[in-house]
Order: sequence, then C-alpha cells, then structure tokens
Amino acid sequence: QVTSLAETLYLAFSMIFTIVTTLVAWFKNNYVTDKGKQQKEILKEKGLTK
Repeated sequence: QVTSLAETLYLAFSMIFTIVTTLVAWFKNNYVTDKGKQQKEILKEKGLTK
C-alpha cells in the first residue's frame, strides 16, 4: 500500500503541476488583463500584430 500511496501522490502532484504550468503559460501568452488589452490595441495601431 505504501507504493500505491506514493504513486498516487506522485500522480496527483504531477497533474497539479501540469495544470498550474499550463495556466501560467496561457496567462502570459494572452492579453487577459486590462493592461494586456491596452498593449494589444497599441500593437494593432502600429501594425505589429497579425
């Protein structure tokens, strides 16, 4: 049972780490804050975005 508990904890930690890492990457790569939206508008005005 100790091995099973260790594997379960490892799996749970891995899942939590993956989810948190994914959310941080999504947040950093998208304009989700008010400041980010302002930056996106300025980039559009200057023709620096697709």
